[in-house]
Amino acid sequence: MCGANVLSVIVATGRNSGAKRELANGTYRFGSDLECEIVLFGSDMPAFAFTLEIDGNRPKISVETGSIRLEARHSVPTAELAAGKSTRLDMPAIVHVGSTCLLFTDATPIGGVTGDDAEHRATGRPGLLVAGGAAVLAVIASLAIGSASFGSDPDPLALVNERLNGLGLGGKLLLEQSGDGTPHIRGMLVNDDRIAEVRAAFADIDVGLTLSPTTTIEPALRSILREENEHVRWTLLDRGAVRLEGIVAESMTRDSIGRSLANIVPGIAATENRLVTITEVGEAVSVKLAELELADELSVQRVEGELSLAGSVARMQQDRIGELLEWYERRYGMYRRLRLDISGARENDPLDRLQAIILDDDPRLVMNGKRHVRPGEEIGDGWILETISESGIAIFRQGEVRTVNF
Repeated sequence: MCGANVLSVIVATGRNSGAKRELANGTYRFGSDLECEIVLFGSDMPAFAFTLEIDGNRPKISVETGSIRLEARHSVPTAELAAGKSTRLDMPAIVHVGSTCLLFTDATPIGGVTGDDAEHRATGRPGLLVAGGAAVLAVIASLAIGSASFGSDPDPLALVNERLNGLGLGGKLLLEQSGDGTPHIRGMLVNDDRIAEVRAAFADIDVGLTLSPTTTIEPALRSILREENEHVRWTLLDRGAVRLEGIVAESMTRDSIGRSLANIVPGIAATENRLVTITEVGEAVSVKLAELELADELSVQRVEGELSLAGSVARMQQDRIGELLEWYERRYGMYRRLRLDISGARENDPLDRLQAIILDDDPRLVMNGKRHVRPGEEIGDGWILETISESGIAIFRQGEVRTVNF
């Protein structure tokens, strides 16, 4: 880079339309019929990106990111061209990019100067060479024409933030300023290639970079949590932060995992800790059991590091078990399963409350509390007494019939 910043240019001309190059010192070929030589003398040029279309002696410039200032022929005031805008240049014209200028002039055709010869030629007249020749792009560090003013040096943080935006990383990485005023970037990127791209974009300025690939998060969690790793999920947030969700064994693990993870993966700028412990989940399940009026029938137990529900419930309470399981699945199911040990579940038998059978002109059953039940009346839990005789009784509920023979 020779100490100069990278200038991103998209050249659109003929069959090379859309060819993109990042320009520093040197020679750049955009295809078989277009070669660009550029020498950057400035050390504070922001990473502006623009499209340059070669069309005779009126090149068209379109701004992709940032903004530039134009000083056209016979015009003293400068006009600002913002991102998304474009214009054609009547040469000679000056484009102000930060405190650096780009000078557009008509070019004398230079047929086929390439390689070392082109580089030597560029030291005298850096330019954009077109076979047959149409335009020259010269970058000059400090050029004063008429009353043009280039302004003061850009703020370091603003410059770094502008480059991050140009890379499509604005807001995704954390930009801070160290005690000595040096900008510092911290965060996570998808892989090492993307990190290398960011390092190259900032190679010419004083900026601290602490970047890690996201592929290092999962191995780091495995080393911290070991067998507990399968119960934890992570999500990458903006500004280098990572959210942790799941269920861990102990509160010590929950409280320390964020610090441990940041030590192993330095690109993590912050952790949003949403982890809970197995004990806390068990307490939440117990509260839900009480809410569903199942606390007397079921209890929460911890078996081999997992949560289990044990006990027995009547048939008419089965829908509450389903409601409990749906609640658990929504809240914790993606992290840990809830074991069920309700092997003794059975319906309370209404005949358990039978005290006596009276067989006379008014046959009936005598239940707990001296309650008399005659045929056609309910015994309990929805069961109806159908018949009563010397041979036995019959009860029914919703199409189900039970008989008890004497």
